[in-house]
Amino acid sequence: MTTLTYILLTCAGIAIVLCLVQGIGMIWNWWAMRRLNQDNQKLPFYVRRIR
Repeated sequence: MTTLTYILLTCAGIAIVLCLVQGIGMIWNWWAMRRLNQDNQKLPFYVRRIR
């Protein structure tokens, strides 16, 4: 009984961690896309400086 409870708790913990990681990943991707869009608006200036 205790072993089964432990296994269930471990599975639940892994599932919660995976959900959190996926949620953080989605937020990170959204934030990165926003930053990329902002940088793309400034891109010509950077390209002119480099070339």
